[in-house]
Amino acid sequence: MTHFSLFDFVPAVVTIILVVGGIIASNLFLVRHYQAAPKFRYRLHLIKIAIVFVGILLVIVVLPFSESTRGQLLSLIGIVLSATIALSSTTFVGNAMAGIMLRSLQSFKIGDFIRVGENFGRV
Repeated sequence: MTHFSLFDFVPAVVTIILVVGGIIASNLFLVRHYQAAPKFRYRLHLIKIAIVFVGILLVIVVLPFSESTRGQLLSLIGIVLSATIALSSTTFVGNAMAGIMLRSLQSFKIGDFIRVGENFGRV
């Protein structure tokens, strides 16, 4: 069993502080940058999610655990992400991904009329 001293956690604490500061700074920058263009709101959210995900990975890499524990944590994140993507075709995540794609491609505008099969409607 490995014993940890308080000094083993200093790099992890510094990394956590830097990651949180980076997330806050990037959030302020992105909100200011995308404030003038509300149609890119979904892109803003995707960028924020990616930044938080990278921050979590950085914190896991710096934690003072053994290589096998760190590898298990990273593989768990990979499995969860893979399962989310794999199950997205029939669940809420699939509809969310489709909505994000439609919003990012901007193929429809508010007020457009759409016909799909026998259904007709307005966006």
